[in-house]
Amino acid sequence: MNEAKKQILNKTVDEWLEFGLIKPCTGPWAFNTVIRPKSDGSFRVTVDYTELNDVTVKDRYPIARIDQILCSLADGILFIKSDLVKAYHQIPIKSEDQVKTAFITPRGLYMNVTLIDGLCNAPSSFHRVTDKVFGDLKQTHSPTYFDDVITKGNDSMILLDNYEQLLDRLATNHFTIHPNK
Repeated sequence: MNEAKKQILNKTVDEWLEFGLIKPCTGPWAFNTVIRPKSDGSFRVTVDYTELNDVTVKDRYPIARIDQILCSLADGILFIKSDLVKAYHQIPIKSEDQVKTAFITPRGLYMNVTLIDGLCNAPSSFHRVTDKVFGDLKQTHSPTYFDDVITKGNDSMILLDNYEQLLDRLATNHFTIHPNK
């Protein structure tokens, strides 16, 4: 790994540690980190979990279908779109499974304490949680698709009432939304 990529990795590890997303560990699991360019010219640190995914029992929990979401929004007139901040990171990994997510850095071995991209069951696990948290709201006025939530209403008062219900549910379950999206 060249020096520029080491700096990117170290900065990312520092941020993840600061936000409590990872912690140092020891153990038999260790996966490689990969630094990939993003379309905006910055870089994303990911972990190659191919070997872990190969031995993981797959969770086939259903993912929301876009056509069904669009149908559920058809009777709305006004809409508010919300984006969950670092949505996967808001879902904790069971403590006994965290060590299985260990990844290698020049500074040592770290494991994730929250859900992360790259784990084969992450989408299903995330949708199971959002179905539990937003279940009735998803059916009536605020369907979700991964980290996006769209709230509908037939007039501004109904829309604001529906959105207030969504915000209350987010706060109760310790989810946060991106203020700029």
